[in-house]
Amino acid sequence: MKKSLSFFIIGVLISFCAISQSIVITSPNGGESWPGCTQKTISWTAAGTSNYYSIDYSTTGGSSWTSIASFYNTTNGTYSWTVPNVSSTTCIVRVYDANNPTISDVSNAVFTVIGPLILTLPNGGETWQGLTQKSINWTASGTSNNYNLEYSINAGATWSSIISGYSTTLGTYSWTVPNTPSDAALVRVTDYSNACMTDKSNNLFSISAAQPTVTSPNGGESWIAGTAKTITWNSATYTTVNVAIDYSVDSGATWVSVLTSTPNDGSQAWVMPNNPSTRSLVKISEYGNPAVYDISDAIFTIAPYITLTSPNGGENYLGCEIKTIAWTAGNTSGQYTIQYSTDNGVSWNTIVQNYATALTACSYSWTVNNLTSASCMIRVFDLFDVTKTDQSNGSFTITATNNVVLNSPNGGENWKIGYTNPIQFVMSGPTTSVKISYSTDNGTNWIAITTNTSGVSYNWSVLNTPSTTSLIKVEDRLNACNFDQSNAVFTIAPHITITAPNGGEYLYGCNSSDISWIAGGTSGVYKIEYSTNNGTSWNIITSSYSSSTIANTYTWGVLPNISSNNCLIRISDAGNPAKTDVSDANFTMAAS
Repeated sequence: MKKSLSFFIIGVLISFCAISQSIVITSPNGGESWPGCTQKTISWTAAGTSNYYSIDYSTTGGSSWTSIASFYNTTNGTYSWTVPNVSSTTCIVRVYDANNPTISDVSNAVFTVIGPLILTLPNGGETWQGLTQKSINWTASGTSNNYNLEYSINAGATWSSIISGYSTTLGTYSWTVPNTPSDAALVRVTDYSNACMTDKSNNLFSISAAQPTVTSPNGGESWIAGTAKTITWNSATYTTVNVAIDYSVDSGATWVSVLTSTPNDGSQAWVMPNNPSTRSLVKISEYGNPAVYDISDAIFTIAPYITLTSPNGGENYLGCEIKTIAWTAGNTSGQYTIQYSTDNGVSWNTIVQNYATALTACSYSWTVNNLTSASCMIRVFDLFDVTKTDQSNGSFTITATNNVVLNSPNGGENWKIGYTNPIQFVMSGPTTSVKISYSTDNGTNWIAITTNTSGVSYNWSVLNTPSTTSLIKVEDRLNACNFDQSNAVFTIAPHITITAPNGGEYLYGCNSSDISWIAGGTSGVYKIEYSTNNGTSWNIITSSYSSSTIANTYTWGVLPNISSNNCLIRISDAGNPAKTDVSDANFTMAAS
């Protein structure tokens, strides 16, 4: 009898313990409809728990879960939840004891979360042509009715604004599609006042280019200079009021205008320029919007009145030797300008400007310039009609007679104005002294640095002539044909460089101290500041100190009476704040 009573008591205790440890969700427990991005209360009753809870939600009926809160401490069984911006009819919530996950409960049935903002168009798969008007559509509930609209052309990696703060209750916006072709486009709509309320295209859509199409000349034609031809394009399928027409003789590297504006009627008569080339193209672009264009599918030929026969490509010449430039001509004045290029025709240098010959087969004896380049070309044109011209079909090579060899600067250097840099060279053979010059316009003009120096190096204090197309030329003082110049351009750099205080100095408050710097290529007016907190904030010493020298000094009259080990000086060009310098390291200011 006693054993039976003991078993009964133990069973009651076990049953009591099991009943006392429980969690029962009361809301949301099935059937609710909650808008996304709103505050709702999750509630439950609990017994025998640790009062620390973890709360999850699922939009897939429990096949996957997302955490709402972990180790949330409460004794009243409620949690204020910002409902996520999702749309689902299979949502449930799960609550469990964070210290004993076996004590848990799940919503008895699914409930619904309604997304407050749903983009419906474009939603994926569309193809929208650039520069056309398209409607962006969305549905909204509970929004401010003010929206930010954006688009992406890289699958959402970056976004560009369409409009900000757009006010509407209709859920639609007429968008001029940008002419930025992409197969990875998206649109996003966001409530202006609540960033939680947002939606984007479910899938990628495409933006196709809006452009005309050149139909003639479209590649392979040979049109004689001076004759009348017709340029044609697809005006029937490309609708715009006016177009611009350009042509190129260098495969599109540069363009020359035919007409800046002409009606978009599909054809235009064109008298061929005497600008002979086997690399010609025509371009049709939308008037006022040059980003919308089409180019001939392949190159065509503009046949010349003057035909250069030598050098015409592939030859190898030595500098300072005599070679024959030859061409045939018809219907010219008989007076010619002859030029050479060392950069495949990007720039030209004159050999002779008024060379007269009445022959049909013409020639000129040329003392080859003493330089090294594998990109040389010759150009001949009529002195009185520059449209009558021809140039080498391909590049030829000149190899310098290297009695003078420039080693530095030889291209790519960055030399600061006011600093001294060595011009280094080698002389051989009969050359015993040289003249040194510099150019800031890629060799179009030269300025003498010294007319007579020997040795292997010359220290040059770089002049205040900023340029990214600088060259140095070293030539035999007694034979200008024998020279060498930089293989490529270098930079004479504008700059501001602080020399003091530049780190490590110890300055005393209420005293004066000199601030010094070297500068070039600036406006000559400077803003000077100091910082005592390693550049976090700055204080103005002067905002407009004028100086026209390269080496500059400003006397800081009375230093602030403060103590700091984190001091810096900053000097900026008042006319161009991008030109600036800061002390290389901290200096110290000590209060007196």
